[in-house]
Amino acid sequence: MDKENISPEDMVVEFYTQVNAFQVLAKKMDAYLSTIIAMKRGMSGVTNALLLFCGTDWPGMDHFKSLLKDLDDSWDLLEKDVSKLGDGFQDFADKFYVILDLRVKIEEGTQALRHYRREAEKMKKNKQKSQNERDEFARMSTQKERELKEMRRKLEVDVNELCKTQRNFIINQFRKFFEVHGTFCRDFQEIEGKLLDSLVNFYPKRK
Repeated sequence: MDKENISPEDMVVEFYTQVNAFQVLAKKMDAYLSTIIAMKRGMSGVTNALLLFCGTDWPGMDHFKSLLKDLDDSWDLLEKDVSKLGDGFQDFADKFYVILDLRVKIEEGTQALRHYRREAEKMKKNKQKSQNERDEFARMSTQKERELKEMRRKLEVDVNELCKTQRNFIINQFRKFFEVHGTFCRDFQEIEGKLLDSLVNFYPKRK
């Protein structure tokens, strides 16, 4: 489909498709964040359980505890960064709901315009109505028509702009997502290596 010549009707169809996609993405991001929290809790439980095997006279105890804290901190940072990305998706998705609200107002405006047009036609035939009353209804009908036309124009502009900007937004967000995940994996491996090295002179409990 030619994006430059897309009709307002097709734009709205495409727009609703994107709304559904963002809703799915939001659920997946929430699930991913929940997984991070669960992994963090599980990993912390396992690594800290190692302390149960360590003798109090082990010289490397403080260093080992410090590394465990670094490991917990790396999970905290991943959770924080992913949460920020999720907020970014939510902020962008909110723009969709602004347009959804505009669509509702357009539908309401269309119904109101039909009402005023019907009433204006009735007044033309009603000899008991004054000219001022007829003119007022005609004026209201014209005003509603003008408002509706402006809302439709705004809808077309806003949907078109959103369709254009969301591609770059999604690309940038996923780039950040993989950068964040890559940084975590790199830091995790580094800390993991230090933890294993620190266990070389590990003193197990004797009592």
